[in-house]
Amino acid sequence: MAAGRLGAYRRNVTEPVPQYQPPSAGVPARTVSRQPSWITRPAVGWVFAALPILSFGLLTFVPLLRCGLIRPARQRWALIGAGIGLEAVGVAAMMTVSSAPENAQGDPTGVAGALGTTVWLIAMTVTVVLAVVFRDPIRANINTLPADVLAKRAGIDPEEADQIAAQRRILGRFDSVEHAIEAADLSEEAATRLREVGVV
Repeated sequence: MAAGRLGAYRRNVTEPVPQYQPPSAGVPARTVSRQPSWITRPAVGWVFAALPILSFGLLTFVPLLRCGLIRPARQRWALIGAGIGLEAVGVAAMMTVSSAPENAQGDPTGVAGALGTTVWLIAMTVTVVLAVVFRDPIRANINTLPADVLAKRAGIDPEEADQIAAQRRILGRFDSVEHAIEAADLSEEAATRLREVGVV
Protein backbone atom coordinates (compact mmCIF):
# COMPACT_ATOMS: atom_id res chain seq x y z
CA MET A 1 0.00 0.00 0.00
CA ALA A 2 2.77 2.45 0.93
CA ALA A 3 4.67 1.48 -2.23
CA GLY A 4 1.58 2.30 -4.29
CA ARG A 5 1.32 5.74 -2.73
CA LEU A 6 5.03 6.38 -3.22
CA GLY A 7 4.80 5.33 -6.87
CA ALA A 8 1.86 7.70 -7.40
CA TYR A 9 3.81 10.49 -5.68
CA ARG A 10 6.85 9.91 -7.92
CA ARG A 11 4.64 9.97 -11.03
CA ASN A 12 3.13 13.29 -9.91
CA VAL A 13 6.51 14.83 -9.15
CA THR A 14 8.05 13.86 -12.47
CA GLU A 15 5.15 15.01 -14.65
CA PRO A 16 5.98 18.26 -16.47
CA VAL A 17 4.24 21.43 -15.30
CA PRO A 18 1.93 22.71 -18.05
CA GLN A 19 3.02 26.08 -19.47
CA TYR A 20 0.69 28.89 -20.42
CA GLN A 21 -0.24 28.92 -24.08
CA PRO A 22 -1.48 32.19 -25.57
CA PRO A 23 -4.87 32.02 -27.29
CA SER A 24 -4.73 31.06 -30.92
CA ALA A 25 -5.42 33.60 -33.65
CA GLY A 26 -9.08 34.46 -34.02
CA VAL A 27 -9.93 33.53 -30.43
CA PRO A 28 -10.37 36.63 -28.28
CA ALA A 29 -8.25 36.73 -25.16
CA ARG A 30 -10.15 36.34 -21.91
CA THR A 31 -10.05 39.54 -19.90
CA VAL A 32 -10.25 39.27 -16.16
CA SER A 33 -10.63 42.52 -14.32
CA ARG A 34 -10.87 43.11 -10.62
CA GLN A 35 -13.98 44.94 -9.47
CA PRO A 36 -12.92 48.13 -7.70
CA SER A 37 -13.72 48.54 -4.04
CA TRP A 38 -16.37 51.13 -3.23
CA ILE A 39 -13.81 53.30 -1.46
CA THR A 40 -11.71 53.72 -4.63
CA ARG A 41 -14.55 55.03 -6.81
CA PRO A 42 -14.20 58.65 -7.99
CA ALA A 43 -17.64 59.73 -6.74
CA VAL A 44 -16.76 58.50 -3.26
CA GLY A 45 -13.59 60.59 -3.42
CA TRP A 46 -15.62 63.74 -4.02
CA VAL A 47 -17.97 62.94 -1.14
CA PHE A 48 -15.05 62.37 1.22
CA ALA A 49 -13.39 65.61 0.03
CA ALA A 50 -16.52 67.53 1.06
CA LEU A 51 -16.67 66.03 4.58
CA PRO A 52 -14.54 68.71 6.30
CA ILE A 53 -16.91 71.42 5.06
CA LEU A 54 -20.10 69.43 5.70
CA SER A 55 -18.96 68.62 9.26
CA PHE A 56 -17.67 72.14 9.99
CA GLY A 57 -14.15 70.78 10.44
CA LEU A 58 -15.00 67.94 12.84
CA LEU A 59 -14.15 65.22 10.27
CA THR A 60 -11.07 66.87 8.81
CA PHE A 61 -8.96 63.70 9.10
CA VAL A 62 -11.41 61.36 7.32
CA PRO A 63 -10.74 62.38 3.66
CA LEU A 64 -6.99 62.00 4.05
CA LEU A 65 -7.46 58.70 5.87
CA ARG A 66 -9.39 57.46 2.83
CA CYS A 67 -6.71 58.81 0.47
CA GLY A 68 -4.02 57.06 2.52
CA LEU A 69 -5.85 53.75 2.30
CA ILE A 70 -6.04 53.80 -1.50
CA ARG A 71 -2.54 55.12 -2.23
CA PRO A 72 0.80 53.27 -2.28
CA ALA A 73 2.51 52.52 1.02
CA ARG A 74 5.11 55.25 0.52
CA GLN A 75 2.32 57.88 0.41
CA ARG A 76 -0.06 56.17 2.82
CA TRP A 77 1.48 57.22 6.12
CA ALA A 78 2.24 60.75 4.92
CA LEU A 79 -1.41 61.30 4.01
CA ILE A 80 -2.74 59.72 7.21
CA GLY A 81 -0.27 61.77 9.27
CA ALA A 82 -1.27 64.95 7.44
CA GLY A 83 -4.94 64.18 8.14
CA ILE A 84 -4.32 63.67 11.85
CA GLY A 85 -2.14 66.80 12.02
CA LEU A 86 -4.71 68.96 10.24
CA GLU A 87 -7.44 67.58 12.50
CA ALA A 88 -5.40 68.54 15.56
CA VAL A 89 -4.80 72.03 14.17
CA GLY A 90 -8.51 72.40 13.37
CA VAL A 91 -9.59 71.27 16.84
CA ALA A 92 -7.08 73.61 18.49
CA ALA A 93 -8.35 76.48 16.32
CA MET A 94 -11.97 75.68 17.23
CA MET A 95 -11.04 75.66 20.93
CA THR A 96 -9.33 79.02 20.49
CA VAL A 97 -12.42 80.45 18.83
CA SER A 98 -14.72 79.05 21.54
CA SER A 99 -12.58 80.53 24.34
CA ALA A 100 -12.28 83.97 22.71
CA PRO A 101 -14.25 86.86 24.22
CA GLU A 102 -17.62 87.48 22.58
CA ASN A 103 -19.42 90.66 21.65
CA ALA A 104 -23.08 91.38 22.40
CA GLN A 105 -24.25 89.29 19.43
CA GLY A 106 -22.22 86.25 20.62
CA ASP A 107 -19.54 86.44 17.90
CA PRO A 108 -15.91 85.87 18.90
CA THR A 109 -13.83 89.03 19.01
CA GLY A 110 -10.21 89.94 19.40
CA VAL A 111 -7.04 88.49 17.99
CA ALA A 112 -7.68 84.99 19.37
CA GLY A 113 -11.07 84.75 17.68
CA ALA A 114 -9.79 86.04 14.33
CA LEU A 115 -6.65 83.88 14.42
CA GLY A 116 -8.56 80.77 15.44
CA THR A 117 -11.14 81.24 12.69
CA THR A 118 -8.42 81.82 10.08
CA VAL A 119 -6.40 78.75 11.09
CA TRP A 120 -9.55 76.63 11.20
CA LEU A 121 -10.53 77.67 7.66
CA ILE A 122 -6.97 77.11 6.38
CA ALA A 123 -6.88 73.59 7.88
CA MET A 124 -10.19 72.73 6.21
CA THR A 125 -9.07 74.20 2.88
CA VAL A 126 -5.75 72.33 2.88
CA THR A 127 -7.57 69.09 3.70
CA VAL A 128 -10.06 69.56 0.86
CA VAL A 129 -7.29 70.37 -1.64
CA LEU A 130 -5.22 67.32 -0.62
CA ALA A 131 -8.31 65.08 -0.71
CA VAL A 132 -9.10 66.23 -4.25
CA VAL A 133 -5.51 65.86 -5.48
CA PHE A 134 -5.09 62.35 -4.02
CA ARG A 135 -8.69 61.12 -4.48
CA ASP A 136 -7.92 58.53 -7.19
CA PRO A 137 -5.79 55.44 -6.57
CA ILE A 138 -2.68 54.90 -8.66
CA ARG A 139 -3.22 52.25 -11.33
CA ALA A 140 -0.54 50.52 -13.39
CA ASN A 141 -1.61 48.82 -16.63
CA ILE A 142 0.67 45.79 -16.91
CA ASN A 143 -0.18 45.29 -20.59
CA THR A 144 0.76 48.76 -21.84
CA LEU A 145 3.29 50.48 -19.57
CA PRO A 146 7.01 50.37 -20.38
CA ALA A 147 9.13 48.61 -17.76
CA ASP A 148 10.64 51.78 -16.25
CA VAL A 149 7.23 53.46 -15.86
CA LEU A 150 5.71 50.24 -14.48
CA ALA A 151 8.50 50.02 -11.87
CA LYS A 152 7.86 53.59 -10.69
CA ARG A 153 4.07 53.48 -10.74
CA ALA A 154 3.75 50.04 -9.16
CA GLY A 155 6.62 50.57 -6.73
CA ILE A 156 8.47 47.39 -7.69
CA ASP A 157 12.13 46.71 -8.50
CA PRO A 158 13.21 47.60 -12.06
CA GLU A 159 14.44 44.02 -12.56
CA GLU A 160 11.00 42.64 -11.78
CA ALA A 161 9.38 45.19 -14.07
CA ASP A 162 11.78 44.02 -16.80
CA GLN A 163 10.67 40.41 -16.13
CA ILE A 164 7.04 41.47 -16.59
CA ALA A 165 7.87 43.30 -19.84
CA ALA A 166 9.85 40.30 -21.14
CA GLN A 167 6.97 37.90 -20.43
CA ARG A 168 4.55 40.35 -22.03
CA ARG A 169 6.64 40.31 -25.22
CA ILE A 170 6.58 36.51 -25.23
CA LEU A 171 2.87 36.08 -24.39
CA GLY A 172 1.44 39.11 -26.18
CA ARG A 173 -0.63 40.26 -23.21
CA PHE A 174 -1.65 39.18 -19.73
CA ASP A 175 -5.17 37.99 -18.98
CA SER A 176 -5.06 39.12 -15.35
CA VAL A 177 -2.73 40.48 -12.71
CA GLU A 178 -2.32 36.98 -11.27
CA HIS A 179 -1.29 35.73 -14.71
CA ALA A 180 1.48 38.37 -14.83
CA ILE A 181 2.65 37.51 -11.31
CA GLU A 182 2.92 33.81 -12.16
CA ALA A 183 4.46 34.30 -15.61
CA ALA A 184 7.13 36.73 -14.38
CA ASP A 185 7.81 34.73 -11.18
CA LEU A 186 7.66 37.84 -8.98
CA SER A 187 8.68 38.06 -5.35
CA GLU A 188 5.91 38.07 -2.75
CA GLU A 189 6.47 41.77 -2.02
CA ALA A 190 6.22 42.73 -5.70
CA ALA A 191 3.20 40.46 -6.14
CA THR A 192 1.39 42.14 -3.25
CA ARG A 193 2.20 45.57 -4.65
CA LEU A 194 1.06 44.60 -8.16
CA ARG A 195 -2.22 43.21 -6.79
CA GLU A 196 -2.88 46.63 -5.22
CA VAL A 197 -2.28 48.80 -8.27
CA GLY A 198 -2.15 46.52 -11.32
CA VAL A 199 -4.83 46.44 -13.99
CA VAL A 200 -5.05 44.70 -17.37
